[in-house]
Amino acid sequence: MQDFGAPAGVYRPWWDLDSYYSSSSFLPEINNEGEIKDAGYKARLTSVKNFGMWKWDQDTVVVPPDSVWFGAWDSSRNDIPLKQQ
Repeated sequence: MQDFGAPAGVYRPWWDLDSYYSSSSFLPEINNEGEIKDAGYKARLTSVKNFGMWKWDQDTVVVPPDSVWFGAWDSSRNDIPLKQQ
């Protein structure tokens, strides 16, 4: 198991997704990224009426910056907003 140095395995290295999928158990499951999808996850998330997210626009620690808003990068470091995932 590869350790990406983040608490509770909450780290998704865009440059090494194969290792991430093979060694991480929490994020791929909760993000519904496995081969078998849990329709309940989507149903519960889409039933949320109010949801707030905040980020500091000068943050230089969180990379990519939009990951605090559940964004991600693809393999070419292009931003992937939450709604496109």
